[in-house]
Amino acid sequence: VCMLLFALLFAIASPLITAGVPVELPTQSTQTRPGPALSVSLDDAGRIALDDGPWLAETAARERLRTLARADPDIRIFLKAGRHAPYDRVMAVMGLLQRLGFRRVALVAAE
Repeated sequence: VCMLLFALLFAIASPLITAGVPVELPTQSTQTRPGPALSVSLDDAGRIALDDGPWLAETAARERLRTLARADPDIRIFLKAGRHAPYDRVMAVMGLLQRLGFRRVALVAAE
């Protein structure tokens, strides 16, 4: 009985615990129009690089991204994370991009 009660509580509570990131799925065509895009790379150590440039300190990357967001919040952002990049760091960078006002952020699988 105790295990059944525990399983029932877990089944009810687990959907409430998960945190998500809002995702906008395409509603019409899967073809995308070419336009400006920015590549944000995150290596396995959690360092950030913009458009395959040099690795930046977090404050420098944040300021550069803030400037870019003010100039064009509709620019497409491709977030590339290393295979062994810490999940919490990837989510922190995604959250930062959203807080800065970027509207079009996509994850790209690293090879």
